[in-house]
Amino acid sequence: MTRPEKFRFVVLCKRLLEAQKVIAKHIFNTTVDEIPYKKGSRNYSRLEHLQVVNSHIEKHLRDITNKLKQEHVKTNKQKRLIDF
Repeated sequence: MTRPEKFRFVVLCKRLLEAQKVIAKHIFNTTVDEIPYKKGSRNYSRLEHLQVVNSHIEKHLRDITNKLKQEHVKTNKQKRLIDF
């Protein structure tokens, strides 16, 4: 992992931890009926909000997994060219 990639990874992890703290702080608050997900969107019930967040995270995990697979294939092709 290059330095810029490592920096982006650390920033992403920090953002995820902060988001998790906010969700954990408020999700079980029964006085809250609806939670906005992002500016300009409708409000969601607490359960819907968790489902939307989960779906969003799953999409990012798929994107990361696909990127890692592409990098792995690319690296293996380069190694084969060097070995040849």
